[in-house]
Amino acid sequence: MTGVKLKINSQWIAENLHIAPEYQVSIVKSIVIVLALIIIRSIVLKVADRRLKDEQAFYRFQKTTQYIFWLFLTILVGRIWFQGIESLATFFGLVSAGIAIALKDPIVNLAGWIFIFWEKPFGVGERIEIGGVKGDVIDITAFQFSILEIGGEDRPEVNTGRIVSIPNNKVFIEKLANYERSFPFIWDQLCTQVTFESDWQRAKEIFERLGEKYSKKYSQQEINNFKQASKHLFFSFKDFSPMVHTTVKDCGIEIALRFIVEPRLKRSTRTKIWEEILKEFAKDSKIDFAYPTRRIYNNLTEGTVKNSA
Repeated sequence: MTGVKLKINSQWIAENLHIAPEYQVSIVKSIVIVLALIIIRSIVLKVADRRLKDEQAFYRFQKTTQYIFWLFLTILVGRIWFQGIESLATFFGLVSAGIAIALKDPIVNLAGWIFIFWEKPFGVGERIEIGGVKGDVIDITAFQFSILEIGGEDRPEVNTGRIVSIPNNKVFIEKLANYERSFPFIWDQLCTQVTFESDWQRAKEIFERLGEKYSKKYSQQEINNFKQASKHLFFSFKDFSPMVHTTVKDCGIEIALRFIVEPRLKRSTRTKIWEEILKEFAKDSKIDFAYPTRRIYNNLTEGTVKNSA
């Protein structure tokens, strides 16, 4: 009796929806496969959520199950709709040829995802800069990755609150900077100018002392790890100590402090150093900040003519 009802329903669908009976069976099988895979993935994620306490580990596991889900869905549903093609390689060859022509950009984005997955130029949670956009990577998908944007030089290391989605193909055409790979620090520099009449040597001593105080200190083991990494990447740092340089400028003597700092602590470290510089300069009457000024020079009263007279 049930078989008769199904046959009647199948005929009704064929007559009214113009779907042949063989296609009806394929549609039902495809729906069953999709639902089964969704249920299996949901169960696996629930179990993983209880066992994996680390958020980043759960994120990576969730992404991996998503890719596996789509892989099995493509294979199982594809075999249903392409029963006449016994060779799976032939099936993928025909599909990929059509997709490559119609969907050029998504294919390049998918290739970019494979490059990111295989070469690992960056990962979730790392701070990068690509195409003039800097921020922390918060998501990587098959076609794009998202970063939580941070401000530029006018607002250093401050989150703007914007999430920027970037196509994966940008890794092939844009320069990419990773702030946390191999060497977990960056070189930062603070500059100011003091007047020519100031005690610039005293100002330089203040900068040197603050550089030693706030510059990131690394253990010998960490330095050895850096040197080991430089063998593979062909670069090296011989001196991790802060450095202070002096230069003569139009308005005065420039003093520049160059020091190493962790990328995420750049703004707070700058704030601490500048606050101490302001306090030290305020206490010393022999040091004045230089700024653009206009001076009238009278050679008769100030120059060598007066002295010779």
